[in-house]
Amino acid sequence: MENIAERIKKVRKGLNLSQQEFAESLELSQGVISSIENGRRNVSRNVLESLGLKHRINATWVLTGEGEMFLPRQISAFKEAEQTINNVKEALIKTADISDSTHKKNDAKSETANFEAKRRANTIAAIAMLENVVKSLEATAQSIESAIQLLKENIGE
Repeated sequence: MENIAERIKKVRKGLNLSQQEFAESLELSQGVISSIENGRRNVSRNVLESLGLKHRINATWVLTGEGEMFLPRQISAFKEAEQTINNVKEALIKTADISDSTHKKNDAKSETANFEAKRRANTIAAIAMLENVVKSLEATAQSIESAIQLLKENIGE
């Protein structure tokens, strides 16, 4: 049966990180990670919290080996991405509606300039939202790939 030190090492390897990279991601030194993995140091509450927040690691699994290694946040990341995409669609539809009504009601140059400024601002906001969606999905994909790798290791592939 695995102990806490072995599970911490399994997490790090599953994330495909060196001790140094893993330590940096948790804002620790490489020496602390080495000590934890070698059983010379206990895992602190702060480390457990960081594992959960930064890598979605289940603290119960780390401490007891029970449950899943990864917290079920991956699914909600897709829901968040879907909501963001819907928000972007709504913003783009609103921009199109503003365009139609502005051009139909008033062809004045100041109104056109005002519309263009609003359209540009909405487009920039939409781009920022989509960039956040991409980052979220990339992080989720990395977590899923790590989970797959750990599962393969468990079955000896």
